[in-house]
Amino acid sequence: LLVYLSGPLVNLLCALVCLLPVFPAVLEEFAALSIATAIANLIPIKGQDGYGIARVLIEMHPSSLFTQRTLDDLSLAFSAFLLMLSLYLMQKCDAGYWICAVFLVSMVTEIARRLS
Repeated sequence: LLVYLSGPLVNLLCALVCLLPVFPAVLEEFAALSIATAIANLIPIKGQDGYGIARVLIEMHPSSLFTQRTLDDLSLAFSAFLLMLSLYLMQKCDAGYWICAVFLVSMVTEIARRLS
C-alpha cells in the first residue's frame, strides 16, 4: 500500500515545496502539474497507483463487498468515461489527442483480456 501511495504523495510534497514563498512564481505551474499528476495516478484504472491501492485494500479485507472482478469493472468504466470526456475535450479544445489514446488503449487492453 505504501509503495502505491508513495508516487502521489511525492507529487503532493513537491507541489507544497514549490508553493513556498521562497521560490519564484514560475514554480506555481510545476506545483499545479504535480497536483494534477497525483490526482491522475489515484484514478482506479489498471496501470495507475489508484488501481494498486484498491487491489491491496481488497486483498486486505477479503470479506469486502468488492472483488477483483468489481475492481476490473470499475477500471473499465473509468476508462470508458475518461475516453468519452477526452473525446469531448478534443472537440472543444482541439487538443488532448495523447490522453484520448491512453484511455483507448486502456479500454482495448481490458476488453481483449476479458475475451481471452
